[in-house]
Amino acid sequence: MWLTRITPLFVLLPLLVFTSCSQQAPQGSAAFSTEELKRLAAEARTKADHEALANYFRQEAEEARAKRTAHQELVAGYAGAEHPFNHPAYERCQTIADSYGVAAENAEAIARLHEEFARSSPAQ
Repeated sequence: MWLTRITPLFVLLPLLVFTSCSQQAPQGSAAFSTEELKRLAAEARTKADHEALANYFRQEAEEARAKRTAHQELVAGYAGAEHPFNHPAYERCQTIADSYGVAAENAEAIARLHEEFARSSPAQ
């Protein structure tokens, strides 16, 4: 019945959460506290500042894409349920996946802006 069809979701979801939480940041990317990020965004002047921000936003985009993919997989699981479009989580999970897609696009756009700024900024 419907419970046996969504049971794999209960196995898959913790695995996806664990995997996304255990991923390491890409080499060369900087992890900033909220305060450090706010300060750097407000005071970025040098090539290094803008490169650091570009790397940060590239990492944000990668994480958003990974979350989008995970939620798309959940949507596919709900679609396999007995009454997929009536399942209460189907539409909400799709909305979350779409939101992460938009977040990834925006983070990529910001990264590209900072890469442009880095090319036209002084080295120090």
